[in-house]
Amino acid sequence: FIGMSSPLTFPSTSLIGHKKPFKILCDLYDQKNLAPCWLLNGQKGIGKFAFARNFSQYVLTDHSQNQHGLGAQLIVRQMHAGSYPNFLNIQKPVTASE
Repeated sequence: FIGMSSPLTFPSTSLIGHKKPFKILCDLYDQKNLAPCWLLNGQKGIGKFAFARNFSQYVLTDHSQNQHGLGAQLIVRQMHAGSYPNFLNIQKPVTASE
């Protein structure tokens, strides 16, 4: 993923200013105290996508959730390639007015 310092660095360097909220979210996940949904809101370009992408990698490479026995590096490579079956990146198409 663009902006990542290495495939398994959590959070990545692209989370400038978001490391504390990211740690809080990861701690909640590790404690199994995570809310069933989250809304990331804010201006365009502040790192919402990077935050969500990094948290997805954190969750999907968690060995307790890794049902296929895949190594974390392989999962991250598959996510980068868009071929990991448990991760789907959906983005709206860019229009000329944007």
